[in-house]
Amino acid sequence: MGEWVSSFSDVGFVDLECFPIEKNPDGSKVKECGYTGRVMAVAGTVPMREQYNYKYLPDVDGNSYSARWRGFLRSTSMPLKATIYTEWHDDRLVPWVHFVPFDSSYMDIYAVMDYFLHGHDFQAERIADESRTWAESVLREEDMILYVWRLLLEYARVVDDKRDRLSYVADLR
Repeated sequence: MGEWVSSFSDVGFVDLECFPIEKNPDGSKVKECGYTGRVMAVAGTVPMREQYNYKYLPDVDGNSYSARWRGFLRSTSMPLKATIYTEWHDDRLVPWVHFVPFDSSYMDIYAVMDYFLHGHDFQAERIADESRTWAESVLREEDMILYVWRLLLEYARVVDDKRDRLSYVADLR
């Protein structure tokens, strides 16, 4: 199985959170935990620009939301997603149209990849195109700027000392 997976993928841990925290003699954080070093090596990071050269881009849960997901949706690669969290796109993106879901246990990733690697390149390209088209029409920078502006306006209203009188129109009569 490992040989087959390595024939089409490049996967690795780029950082491990060791407990207790281990430090190098110079005070920097140790990347590999002493108790996991035998079974889990730390790989070098791959810059986002290089990741977009791959045909398939899996996004999996970490310690919080994925900052890479927006970039994956806007790329020419087919995004794959595994999550257990409710995310902003759950009601907006359609699985198997805008991205390919896979189980958070990662057990079905083998079947998913086997499907696309054996004669279903057109479907992968179609999903990548649909994803990019959706992202370019919905995740525009000007929309995000407007959203943040409106969020800041609402925040300013909520924290204003006179908020109990804001938007009150009875005094206009």
